[in-house]
Parts: sequence; structure tokens; C-alpha cells
Amino acid sequence: MVTQSPDYLLPSTACLLQMKLRLPDTCASLDVGLACSGYPYGLWLGSFMLSGGGNKRALLLHGETPAWFADESDRSVSLLFGDTGSVVGTNDKRS
Repeated sequence: MVTQSPDYLLPSTACLLQMKLRLPDTCASLDVGLACSGYPYGLWLGSFMLSGGGNKRALLLHGETPAWFADESDRSVSLLFGDTGSVVGTNDKRS
């Protein structure tokens, strides 16, 4: 899970999502706290974990909620930032 604006500091958003998606405890889950570079870094991290051979599937979630802390009346930033989310998954066909 890549986010700069997590819902909670503890437990991590990734662990909460792991539980809600009913993924097994053997599934690695972690939060990556980066801003603009977070999504491509998350893609790289997922591909790195897959290329090692120990993992067969990856799910990358990215979500931001800057509306929580940005002042929408401030026109210098209100047009730049918006709440968003995306999901990318992969599956190793060899499994």
C-alpha cells in the first residue's frame, strides 16, 4: 500500500486491507510512505519481489486523501490535489 495519507499510523493500512481482503497471514503486506515517487517505487518493489522467485502474485494499492489536510479555499493548491486511489495486480501464470 502506497500512501502519504494513511487512515491510521498503527496498524498499517496494508495490514488492515490484508485482513479485509481475507488474505492469509503468510502474505507480506507493508505500507510505503512516499508522495509523488510512491507509485513507480511501489511498481518497482512489486516487480523486485516477484523476480526473486519467492512470490507468485502481487497487489499494489495506492491511495491519497489530501482533502483531509488541504484547504480547498486556497486556490494555489486546491486545483493540484485531489483524493484518488488505484489498484494494480499481477499473477504468475506458472503457478
